[in-house]
Amino acid sequence: MIKRDNRRYLWTALGVSIVLFSLFKIFYPHPFMIWDSYMYVKGALLDWDANFWPIGYSKFLHLFSWLSRSATLLVWLQYMVLESACLLFFFTILFLFRPSKLLANIIFVFFFCNPILIYISNYILSDSLFTALSILWVTQLMWIIYHPRPYMILVQALLLAFAFSIRYGALYYPIFATAVLLFSRLSIRYKISGILLQFVLVVSFIFYTRGAMLGLTGVRQFSPFGGWQVANNALYMYSHVYNERADAIPVQFYPLDSTVRSYFDRTHRTESLLDYNAEGTGFYFMIRGPLITYMNMNWQNGPDTTLPNLRKFGPAGYTYSEYGGFLITRFPVAFLRYWAFPNSLRYFYPPTEMFSKLSPYIFRLDQYGKMATQLFGIRTLAVGWPLIHLQMTLTSWYPMFFMLLNLSFVLANIGFFFFGGLKIENKVSLYVILSIDLLWLFNLCFSALAACTVLRYQIFIMLVEFPFVLLLADLIYQGLPQKVKMAMVNDRGKS
Repeated sequence: MIKRDNRRYLWTALGVSIVLFSLFKIFYPHPFMIWDSYMYVKGALLDWDANFWPIGYSKFLHLFSWLSRSATLLVWLQYMVLESACLLFFFTILFLFRPSKLLANIIFVFFFCNPILIYISNYILSDSLFTALSILWVTQLMWIIYHPRPYMILVQALLLAFAFSIRYGALYYPIFATAVLLFSRLSIRYKISGILLQFVLVVSFIFYTRGAMLGLTGVRQFSPFGGWQVANNALYMYSHVYNERADAIPVQFYPLDSTVRSYFDRTHRTESLLDYNAEGTGFYFMIRGPLITYMNMNWQNGPDTTLPNLRKFGPAGYTYSEYGGFLITRFPVAFLRYWAFPNSLRYFYPPTEMFSKLSPYIFRLDQYGKMATQLFGIRTLAVGWPLIHLQMTLTSWYPMFFMLLNLSFVLANIGFFFFGGLKIENKVSLYVILSIDLLWLFNLCFSALAACTVLRYQIFIMLVEFPFVLLLADLIYQGLPQKVKMAMVNDRGKS
């Protein structure tokens, strides 16, 4: 229940969100769309049960199209859902940690006057909805730590499953949630039920997707895009070491590996994850090179287009998943050196990617553009150059901000533990802090090892980190060894 003196935050958040986004839509009347957007729209229009990525966002677009075909209303909804999630997270922080008015106001401004949240919501992409669901999921876990109730395990599992159905970046969510549930004060019965429930929902979605993918591609697999991603990551490493160990390539990979080696022999090309100006930085081998060549040589299902044909892309993804997995296990040290380590540096300073490109303002005139017109009446994405330049300028500061935020988060935690944070009397608050630390670590490891790290993928963790940097710094400033002066609530969950 919202306290009376905090209601002003509710109405201020509502007013600020409406005013800012209304002004934004005056200057940016059209949504933004990139390559991914058209595939989401295609999946929604054709009501596919599987796609290159999880089908959840396409299903969301499909359901929304029953209510309205207004792209403006769609991005309005995305923005309000995201800000509503931030509002619940904000009130949870106020309730659990009782920060000073100054800290509360700073956190409030960051959540509700943040340009990147407005921009990301204006894209027809899964990022805004995924971020909102992830924020709600973390908020629910914080309440499970503080004052667990049986219904919370159902809510947590559903939020996790919905997030997973929208982006595979939620792959580590069940593991993290399991750790939180195990250390919560739920009874053993509810802990086991909560852990099993989330895995049942995720595994059910995986089997559902595999069945749907069989009908679309002829191959029973979970994620063709994931297979391409694994192979892409492996080739960033393999280009440096492919001549070192030419033996022991399994027979089934001879033709593919020969194509890959021939490409490297001919081009002598090695891609760097830290060259942000390179073509397809971080995902070059998904759009150019031997994987594309081999796919076109071996799968001839339908004509090529500038967007991949799923009946070719899908079966190739299955093969590439096995091949990439073999290369990574064959050269684990090289993989850490040439992919995981530079990708972890990208995590701390992520490329702005689509925020620095012109493609979101250029409407496709082919069949995919026609699908966007059919589903949402979109006919143009054009805006004036000054507004394009404004977005590029505003978002160009976020990689530096995110780097400073991560460094501050690490230093704040070091200070917290060094000055006796583990000895604070309020164990609930300590468990919340430790859980956020664990979440940050999981996100870093997943981003470094499996994903192609870019700015928009880190908006969720950015929103989570920011208030805890302030809270930990304030706790250290007040003097941990003497007394826990941070105004945390008493452990009422024991009652």
